[in-house]
Amino acid sequence: SCGTDWDVVRKAICSGYFHNAAKLRGIGEYVNLRTKIPCHLHPTSALYGLGYTPDYIVYHEVMFTVKQYMQTVTAVDPYWLAELGQMFFTVRESGSDLHTKQRQEQEEQRQMDFQQKLRDDLERQARQEEQAALRGGGGKVLEVGARRAPGAAGRSRSLRDAAEDGPSAAPARGGRDDDSDSDGGAAKRRRRVGGAAAGAGG
Repeated sequence: SCGTDWDVVRKAICSGYFHNAAKLRGIGEYVNLRTKIPCHLHPTSALYGLGYTPDYIVYHEVMFTVKQYMQTVTAVDPYWLAELGQMFFTVRESGSDLHTKQRQEQEEQRQMDFQQKLRDDLERQARQEEQAALRGGGGKVLEVGARRAPGAAGRSRSLRDAAEDGPSAAPARGGRDDDSDSDGGAAKRRRRVGGAAAGAGG
Protein backbone atom coordinates (compact mmCIF):
# COMPACT_ATOMS: atom_id res chain seq x y z
CA SER A 1 0.00 0.00 0.00
CA CYS A 2 2.96 2.40 0.51
CA GLY A 3 4.38 1.78 -2.95
CA THR A 4 8.08 2.60 -3.07
CA ASP A 5 8.06 4.73 0.08
CA TRP A 6 10.31 2.46 2.11
CA ASP A 7 10.55 4.93 4.97
CA VAL A 8 7.03 3.95 6.00
CA VAL A 9 8.09 0.30 6.20
CA ARG A 10 11.30 1.10 8.11
CA LYS A 11 9.39 3.30 10.56
CA ALA A 12 6.92 0.46 11.17
CA ILE A 13 9.83 -1.90 11.90
CA CYS A 14 11.36 0.72 14.20
CA SER A 15 8.12 0.93 16.19
CA GLY A 16 8.43 -2.78 17.06
CA TYR A 17 12.21 -3.04 17.57
CA PHE A 18 13.20 0.33 19.07
CA HIS A 19 14.37 -1.51 22.22
CA ASN A 20 17.05 -3.16 20.02
CA ALA A 21 18.35 0.14 18.66
CA ALA A 22 22.11 0.57 18.26
CA LYS A 23 24.46 3.43 17.40
CA LEU A 24 27.55 3.31 15.19
CA ARG A 25 30.82 3.20 17.14
CA GLY A 26 33.38 2.07 14.57
CA ILE A 27 33.72 0.39 11.19
CA GLY A 28 30.92 -2.18 11.18
CA GLU A 29 30.67 -2.00 14.97
CA TYR A 30 27.64 -0.77 16.91
CA VAL A 31 26.68 -0.47 20.56
CA ASN A 32 23.20 -1.01 21.95
CA LEU A 33 21.71 2.29 23.15
CA ARG A 34 20.10 0.72 26.21
CA THR A 35 22.38 -2.12 27.33
CA LYS A 36 25.66 -0.73 25.89
CA ILE A 37 26.45 -4.24 24.58
CA PRO A 38 28.71 -4.11 21.49
CA CYS A 39 27.47 -5.84 18.33
CA HIS A 40 28.65 -6.10 14.72
CA LEU A 41 27.24 -6.23 11.24
CA HIS A 42 27.59 -9.67 9.69
CA PRO A 43 29.65 -9.69 6.47
CA THR A 44 26.65 -11.19 4.63
CA SER A 45 24.40 -8.26 5.62
CA ALA A 46 23.18 -5.93 2.87
CA LEU A 47 24.23 -2.94 4.98
CA TYR A 48 27.78 -4.31 5.32
CA GLY A 49 28.58 -3.88 1.63
CA LEU A 50 26.41 -0.80 1.11
CA GLY A 51 29.39 1.53 0.85
CA TYR A 52 28.50 3.44 4.01
CA THR A 53 27.27 2.45 7.44
CA PRO A 54 24.15 4.15 8.85
CA ASP A 55 24.49 5.88 12.18
CA TYR A 56 21.45 4.24 13.78
CA ILE A 57 19.96 0.79 13.21
CA VAL A 58 17.51 -1.66 14.77
CA TYR A 59 18.00 -5.42 14.69
CA HIS A 60 15.92 -8.51 15.38
CA GLU A 61 18.42 -10.57 17.36
CA VAL A 62 22.12 -11.09 18.12
CA MET A 63 23.95 -14.30 17.19
CA PHE A 64 26.93 -15.21 19.39
CA THR A 65 29.77 -16.77 17.34
CA VAL A 66 33.27 -15.40 17.01
CA LYS A 67 31.68 -11.98 17.53
CA GLN A 68 28.23 -10.79 18.45
CA TYR A 69 26.62 -10.46 15.04
CA MET A 70 23.25 -8.79 14.49
CA GLN A 71 20.61 -10.36 12.27
CA THR A 72 17.76 -8.71 10.35
CA VAL A 73 19.21 -5.19 10.55
CA THR A 74 17.43 -2.06 9.30
CA ALA A 75 18.64 1.54 9.18
CA VAL A 76 16.38 4.00 11.01
CA ASP A 77 16.09 7.72 11.63
CA PRO A 78 17.06 8.80 15.18
CA TYR A 79 13.98 11.04 15.32
CA TRP A 80 11.85 7.92 14.91
CA LEU A 81 13.43 6.49 18.04
CA ALA A 82 12.64 9.66 20.00
CA GLU A 83 9.09 9.62 18.66
CA LEU A 84 8.27 5.93 19.07
CA GLY A 85 10.40 5.16 22.14
CA GLN A 86 10.20 8.47 23.96
CA MET A 87 10.37 6.68 27.32
CA PHE A 88 13.94 5.61 26.43
CA PHE A 89 15.32 8.11 23.89
CA THR A 90 15.53 11.87 23.39
CA VAL A 91 17.14 13.95 20.66
CA ARG A 92 19.88 16.37 21.69
CA GLU A 93 20.03 19.34 19.36
CA SER A 94 23.45 20.52 18.22
CA GLY A 95 22.57 24.10 19.24
CA SER A 96 22.78 23.07 22.90
CA ASP A 97 26.49 22.39 22.54
CA LEU A 98 28.66 24.45 24.90
CA HIS A 99 30.88 25.87 22.16
CA THR A 100 27.88 26.86 20.06
CA LYS A 101 26.35 28.59 23.07
CA GLN A 102 29.59 30.48 23.75
CA ARG A 103 29.77 31.65 20.14
CA GLN A 104 26.19 32.86 20.33
CA GLU A 105 26.91 34.78 23.54
CA GLN A 106 30.00 36.39 22.00
CA GLU A 107 28.03 37.42 18.93
CA GLU A 108 25.30 38.93 21.10
CA GLN A 109 27.92 40.84 23.11
CA ARG A 110 29.45 42.24 19.93
CA GLN A 111 26.05 43.40 18.74
CA MET A 112 25.36 45.08 22.09
CA ASP A 113 28.73 46.87 22.01
CA PHE A 114 28.08 48.07 18.46
CA GLN A 115 24.65 49.43 19.39
CA GLN A 116 26.07 51.23 22.43
CA LYS A 117 28.82 52.82 20.32
CA LEU A 118 26.21 53.93 17.79
CA ARG A 119 24.12 55.60 20.52
CA ASP A 120 27.20 57.39 21.91
CA ASP A 121 28.09 58.70 18.45
CA LEU A 122 24.56 60.02 17.92
CA GLU A 123 24.56 61.80 21.30
CA ARG A 124 27.97 63.35 20.60
CA GLN A 125 26.80 64.57 17.19
CA ALA A 126 23.65 66.09 18.73
CA ARG A 127 25.74 68.03 21.29
CA GLN A 128 28.05 69.34 18.59
CA GLU A 129 25.10 70.52 16.50
CA GLU A 130 23.59 72.28 19.52
CA GLN A 131 26.84 74.13 20.28
CA ALA A 132 27.19 75.13 16.63
CA ALA A 133 23.63 76.51 16.64
CA LEU A 134 24.38 78.62 19.74
CA ARG A 135 27.53 80.06 18.19
CA GLY A 136 25.75 80.80 14.93
CA GLY A 137 22.85 82.59 16.69
CA GLY A 138 25.14 85.06 18.52
CA GLY A 139 24.65 83.44 21.87
CA LYS A 140 27.56 82.94 24.18
CA VAL A 141 27.85 80.24 26.75
CA LEU A 142 29.46 81.52 29.95
CA GLU A 143 31.15 79.19 32.34
CA VAL A 144 30.74 79.47 36.08
CA GLY A 145 33.61 81.44 37.58
CA ALA A 146 34.64 83.12 34.31
CA ARG A 147 36.32 86.56 34.49
CA ARG A 148 34.18 89.59 33.63
CA ALA A 149 35.10 92.07 30.93
CA PRO A 150 37.09 95.20 32.04
CA GLY A 151 34.30 97.57 30.92
CA ALA A 152 31.79 95.85 33.12
CA ALA A 153 34.11 96.18 36.12
CA GLY A 154 34.55 99.96 35.47
CA ARG A 155 30.82 100.52 35.27
CA SER A 156 30.20 98.70 38.51
CA ARG A 157 32.97 100.72 40.22
CA SER A 158 31.47 104.07 39.10
CA LEU A 159 28.03 103.03 40.33
CA ARG A 160 29.53 102.09 43.68
CA ASP A 161 31.30 105.49 43.99
CA ALA A 162 28.11 107.36 43.15
CA ALA A 163 26.25 105.43 45.81
CA GLU A 164 28.92 106.37 48.35
CA ASP A 165 28.88 110.10 47.36
CA GLY A 166 25.10 110.42 47.51
CA PRO A 167 24.57 110.50 51.30
CA SER A 168 27.41 113.08 51.86
CA ALA A 169 25.63 115.79 49.78
CA ALA A 170 22.62 115.91 52.06
CA PRO A 171 24.46 117.43 55.09
CA ALA A 172 25.72 120.33 52.89
CA ARG A 173 22.17 121.46 52.29
CA GLY A 174 21.44 121.02 55.96
CA GLY A 175 24.44 123.31 56.81
CA ARG A 176 22.98 126.24 54.85
CA ASP A 177 19.74 125.93 56.77
CA ASP A 178 21.67 125.98 60.04
CA ASP A 179 23.45 129.22 58.99
CA SER A 180 20.16 130.96 58.27
CA ASP A 181 18.84 129.85 61.64
CA SER A 182 21.92 131.27 63.37
CA ASP A 183 21.52 134.63 61.53
CA GLY A 184 17.90 134.89 62.68
CA GLY A 185 18.92 134.23 66.29
CA ALA A 186 21.59 136.98 66.15
CA ALA A 187 19.04 139.51 64.84
CA LYS A 188 16.67 138.70 67.70
CA ARG A 189 19.43 139.20 70.22
CA ARG A 190 20.30 142.60 68.72
CA ARG A 191 16.70 143.67 68.90
CA ARG A 192 16.49 142.67 72.53
CA VAL A 193 19.72 144.55 73.34
CA GLY A 194 18.49 147.66 71.50
CA GLY A 195 15.16 147.61 73.33
CA ALA A 196 16.89 147.35 76.65
CA ALA A 197 19.13 150.34 75.85
CA ALA A 198 16.16 152.49 74.85
CA GLY A 199 14.40 151.72 78.11
CA ALA A 200 17.46 152.72 80.06
CA GLY A 201 17.75 156.10 78.23
CA GLY A 202 14.12 156.96 78.93
